[in-house]
Order: sequence, then C-alpha cells, then structure tokens
Amino acid sequence: MDVTKIPLPVKDTVPTERFTMIRITVQGCKNFPSRVLRRSARSSVQIKVRELPPNNPEGDASLPIPASFEFPNGHLEDDCVEFDPPRFFQTDLETHRSWKLDMKVCDHFGVEVAYAKIGLDELAGKATWCLLLQSPYDHNPLYAVDTACVHRSRRLTNKGILVRSPALLMLDVEIIGGVRRQDIYKMRSMRSNVSLSSGRVGGYIPGLGPRRRRNSRTRVFMVTRGTRGDVQPFVALARGLILDHNCEVVICTELNWKSFIKSFRSGLPEGTLRFRPAGGDTMAQTRTAMSQLITWEGQHYDFLQSLIFSAQERNFFPSEGCCYFWAAEEMPDFIVFGFTMCHLAMILGEGLRIPIVGFICQPDHKIEERRDISTHLDRLLGPTRQAMNSEGFNAALMSIVQQMSMRGVGLNRLRKTRGLWTMPAGLSDTMAHFEELRKKEVPMIVPISEIALGDYKEQLPQYVFTDFIFLRTVQDTLDDELSGFVQQALRSGRRLVLMTFSSMPVGERTILDMAIEACTSEQLVFPPRRLNGHITSTSTLGSLGSLGVAVIAMTSGQDHDPAPPETMTKAKLLAQEGRLLIRSSGCSFAALFPKLDALIGQGGLGVTSEALRAGVPVITSGILLLDQRWWAARVTELGCGSKPVKVDRLLNWDHSNDSTRLVKLLRLALDTSEEGNWTSRSKQVAKDIARVAGHDPDGVKRNAQEVFLKGTTQSVVLEDCYAENRDACSCLARQAKCCCRCVERCLRCIFFMNLPTLFYVLLLVLSECLCCGPCRRRCRCFCSKKEQMIESGDESTDDVEGSSSDESTHRFNATRSSGIDASRTSLGSLALSHPVSP
Repeated sequence: MDVTKIPLPVKDTVPTERFTMIRITVQGCKNFPSRVLRRSARSSVQIKVRELPPNNPEGDASLPIPASFEFPNGHLEDDCVEFDPPRFFQTDLETHRSWKLDMKVCDHFGVEVAYAKIGLDELAGKATWCLLLQSPYDHNPLYAVDTACVHRSRRLTNKGILVRSPALLMLDVEIIGGVRRQDIYKMRSMRSNVSLSSGRVGGYIPGLGPRRRRNSRTRVFMVTRGTRGDVQPFVALARGLILDHNCEVVICTELNWKSFIKSFRSGLPEGTLRFRPAGGDTMAQTRTAMSQLITWEGQHYDFLQSLIFSAQERNFFPSEGCCYFWAAEEMPDFIVFGFTMCHLAMILGEGLRIPIVGFICQPDHKIEERRDISTHLDRLLGPTRQAMNSEGFNAALMSIVQQMSMRGVGLNRLRKTRGLWTMPAGLSDTMAHFEELRKKEVPMIVPISEIALGDYKEQLPQYVFTDFIFLRTVQDTLDDELSGFVQQALRSGRRLVLMTFSSMPVGERTILDMAIEACTSEQLVFPPRRLNGHITSTSTLGSLGSLGVAVIAMTSGQDHDPAPPETMTKAKLLAQEGRLLIRSSGCSFAALFPKLDALIGQGGLGVTSEALRAGVPVITSGILLLDQRWWAARVTELGCGSKPVKVDRLLNWDHSNDSTRLVKLLRLALDTSEEGNWTSRSKQVAKDIARVAGHDPDGVKRNAQEVFLKGTTQSVVLEDCYAENRDACSCLARQAKCCCRCVERCLRCIFFMNLPTLFYVLLLVLSECLCCGPCRRRCRCFCSKKEQMIESGDESTDDVEGSSSDESTHRFNATRSSGIDASRTSLGSLALSHPVSP
C-alpha cells in the first residue's frame, strides 16, 4: 500500500512500537529509451513496486501481506525519468529480509515497458543502487541510444564509449533501525540530495560517480551467458584466480545467476568476486513453447541443429552494450570470454584496448555425426546429414545469421558503432572470427583433460588443453532424503542408477516411464554386493538371490509433460519399496556420482566430466543437441559408455535381446562379468585422469594458472581485426574460392556418397521382394502365436494333433526359410561391400 495512507500516529501515552525499517527512494531512470513509449503515453511515467515473498507462500499467517506501491507523474526529458520530489516507500527489513522487489516501469496508461528485480536483503547492503532495466518481452536490456539510429551514431567518438548506454533505475537506500512509528511521518518531508545529473558526492554510481579505484590486485573481467553449465566453470575459475593469483574478478552474466555467483563468496577476501548484469534470460527463452518445440524436433532434423548452432551467439548480441559499459567502467587488466561470447569479447578487447583470453568449453566447430542409425531412412539421409553437420555448412549459415541486422543488433552494425572494422561481407565456409583470433595469436584455454579426448586432440591443434574444472565447496554433501535413499540401496546391495537430463525438455512422463522400466525389468537383476562395492561370490548369490536396481530420477524443470496418474501410482509403489526416488530439485554431483553404478544423462560437459572423474559408465540420451553428441562420441571412443541414443527410442523393443533398448544398455553398463566391460574401462579412465591431475583434483589451480599467465605476461591486445584483404579483388577471390569448395563438396556428396547409398537401398528393396520378407514375417508371427497358445493350454487337442501330423510340412518350410535367409544374407553382404555412410 502507499505510505501516504498510513493512519495518524497514536498519542505519547500509548506505548510506541519500534521497527527496523528500510527506506527506498526512487530517484528515476537514467539512459531511458523514449522510443519504447508511444507518443500519447509519454506525458507521465509510472513505477510500480511489488513485494515478492520467497516461493510465493499462500495462506502463511506468520508472514505479512505483500504490499505494492505505485509512483506516478514521472517526468521524461532527455532520456531521463525524474520524480520531483523523489518518491520513496518503506518496508520492514526484519520480516522481509528474504523477500524480493519487482519494479516495473510503465507508461501513462499502465503498460509495462521495462522491469528490474532485486532482493531486500541485498538492497540494504548499499546506499545507492543502479538496477539494469530489461524488456518484459524478450528480457534483453534496454539502451538509450540504439545502433539503428544513424543520426545519433555520428556524434560518437572513435571508440564509441557513449554508444548503447544501458538504462538504469536509480535507487537511494537508507536503513532506519529501531525507530518509533511517529518518526516515520517526519521522513515524508525529507528529500534526497542525489541528482541524476551529478550523482552522490564521494559515492560510486556507474556512469555517474567517480570510477572505481584500482588496488594492488589484478582485475579480471569475465563475460559469459547461457545455462548454469555455461556459468559454473567461470565461477570455479574466478575462485582460483582470487585465491592463488591475488586477483579481483568481475563476472558479467545474466541476472538469474547473481545469487548463484554470490553464494560462492565464502572464503574469499571481501570485494574480490563481484557481479555485473549483462541482461537476457536464457532459461526463460528455453521454456517457451516454440523453443521447446524446436529443441525437441532438433533431435530428428539436423538442419534445426545447425540453425541452433549458428544462431546461439547471435542470440547474445543484445548484451554487447552492457558488457561494453561495465568493461569501460571497470577497465580490467584482461578479459576472459566463453565460446558463445567470442564476437562480443573481440569488440570489447579491440575497442577498449584490453587483452582477451578464451576459456572455451566447446572446442569443436561442427556437429557430431548421428550414431543412432536404426532405420533404412537414416542410412539414406546419412550423406545429407553429414554435409549439414560439417564445419563449412555451419560457418556459412553462421555468417548469414550474424550479419542479419534485426532490431539494430547485427554484428557489423555493432562493430561499426564502436569505430572498428566490420567483418567482410559475403558467405564464408570457415569460422572467420576464430581464424582471426588464431592469426592474432589470442590464447584459447580449453578446460578438458587430454585423457578424455584421446586421439581426437590431434584435430584441435589451436587450443591449449588443461584439465576438467569443477566447482567444489564444503557444501558438496547430500541432503537427508538423498543420503538415506543411497545408503539404503548400498546396504541392500542394489546397483544405483541416476537419470538426469538437466534443462533438456524430455518430460516427466518419459523419465518416469524409463525409471519404472529399469526397476521392474527381470533382466536387470544382479548379485548383491557388499558396502565396499565388491560383488559377492556365487555361493552367496545362491543364498541371498539376485536384486533389482535402484533408480534416482531427476525431474526438475520437466513439468511441461507431467506423468499420468497410473504412472505416478506405480512410481509411488516403487518408492515405498526403496527402489525409486523422484527428485524435483538438484543435488551435488560431486557427492553423488562416486556412489553410482551407471548414469543416463544428456551428455553435457558438466555431467560427462563428473562421470569420467568418478569412473561411472554413461548412457547418453535425451535431445542430443550440439556438444552432447560430441561428448557421447568421446565416451564411446574411450569405451566408457554407449553411443548416443534418442530418448524416444530407449523404450523401443529390441528383438535381439528380448527387452527394451534401455534394459539392454543398462545391462551392458552394470554387468561386470565380461572382460573389457564399461565399468572396468570407466574405472581405468578415472585413474588416468586422477593421475594426470595430481594434487589438483578439481582442476582449478591448473586452469587459473594458465589463464592468469596468458592474460598477464603473455597477453595479446587485438588491433585492426578484419583489416586485411578488404579490396574488391580480394573479396571476389574469396567468394570464388568459397563457391568452388561448395561445388566440389556437393559433387562429392552426390556421386561418392549418395549414389552408393541409393544402390544399397535398392538392394534392400529387391531382397525384401525376392525373399518375400513380409510373408515370412507374417508366418513367423502366426507360428509364434500358435506356440504361445500351446504353452498356455488354450489350444484344443485336435489342433495339437493336426500340428503333429504336419511335422513334415513344417520341416519343409523351415528348410525353405533357412535357404531364403541364406540368399538374403548373401545379398546383404553384396550391398554392404559398397561404401555406406555411417
């Protein structure tokens, strides 16, 4: 409610009530883009503030009712919104400490045009705050000057420091401890002396106050965006740089990861790990219906995967203004960037004359070949998929997507407003920005163990490989629910299996169906084992019998496809038996993975590296996008797991094994009776990785040392990127060369790959027709049904006697069938002698 509606104070004779209040004054907005407002709605700007309780509890009488505040009559002038006098509201800090504030900037008609969020506990930590304003539609940051405005870009300097300044919501915060109720009314007449044009005297306001002072520490600026797997390695690297190399690290990423980053400040000197918002919300974008549809269909169509791969960095271009703004404010000693922020890091480094270092978690520039080939159509389309997955096709598609200037955020338009050379126009079948970085000798660090790469390392000579990096803290423990389930499974001697697909939209229904299939399959029974992990002897097996597996199913973020009631009933029965645990929240993989016997995961870097370090065999399944296929191929080459399998094929029936594919793969992962099994090979790879890591099991020290060395003593500053070979003759020669390579690859694909595949399909069709494949399968199905009826006793005696009298006929049919199968085998071997795509 509004503070102006508070009733009059009570008399002095009544005992006064004291509060710990926080007073928040809304000064206005800086660099506010007037273009987001309709002309008819610019007469006044409103700011609406709403309190958000933690987890939005309903009906909790112990919590106060969330309040909302509305501040109208904001005056818009010269890209600034000011309130005269500044408006404020107050709230109780003691009971609202874990609450958040949702601040919305609305036009004259109440339509939301921007928003900002912050926690009350965090808000009380500083006297002045500048909150980044983001669009409520696409969650991208708002800027006062857009690159599409040509007349505004002419006023810029060569480096373009004034371009695309992010819109900020200015707040003044004051804590009022132990005040009386009547003292609150005296503060209503108080006005803040902070002005949007001058700033607080002696304070630090980004873009307004004095620049932050530099101390003796080396300042590092990290830029990254994406899911938690894209941010977590940078947090681990930041801790290593701070503790081992006396650095001060600023991580610029999405607002969603602010609390995650700040939660790892424990044990660090004060002020050495800071956060700066880059805008955007990747998790919200992936949860939309269209994104989930494209992601799900991407497992079936490789062109969609190529499109996602080519557009993933283009999706982060709107954060360029924020990253440039914060880098200009901080002026670090060097910049560390991720795979999806390569273009933006080049703009920051060249525009501000700051060295850059790459920290690349995805070293390959092509999409791994599909290994789950189970139909003739998959074989027929193999050459086409191979062409789409190649680096040349993805590079050409990426050059088209990145040079498209939609809403003024094309790559060349961004570089032009910073006074830099634009990327040469036209198509290119090579990654031009990575080629430019290689020419400039920019260091590129890859946090991957050479043991995990195997022979594939020879195909990536431009990178410096270190070791897997893990974010380890003292909080890496299992909660009571998970620890109790694991201990119960170990005491009973069961194998423990984990199913986790992270943010991939697999769905709760599919995950629980697979978990129930694994728990109830009669083929997944193994001898009980002791607590130390050794399998008991055969004599013990005879006395105790075999046991089924225990499954942990991670269903966090999979509520878009809920399980039906009958599935939940089966799951609850298995949970009561201690066979199944459904987790709707995450856990520490560092504490859980060493206790597992097998893993079914989506194949990301984080899950795969944890499994390789713990020596757990991996069954890679899920949507299988981008680097997930690549990691599945590395695991297969190491002999530590299966080839990638689509998640919708795991429950398909495998006639050769008389079970589903899921049961077959789990049997291979859990059965340790054969030599060279996945489990023994995984244990050996884990020992090799631990031997190479030595006294640095988390990989933090080695990665931090390499990054610090490349950013200081061996630093590289970019100059005149894309400045060579820009004349007309060079452009024509480059395009002609690219065109010749494309024609050559097309001819090779048609004549040397597609024609043998078509001939192979023709032989398959002829073999089916000549050998009467449909009729043979129908007879076999009829015979199997008849045998089942005889075994069940449902068939009459006359039918049995009739079948006995026709024994000679069955022998003749069997002989004929074997001859047909032999002839088909010869045709199949003839077809396979020709080149066939994988």
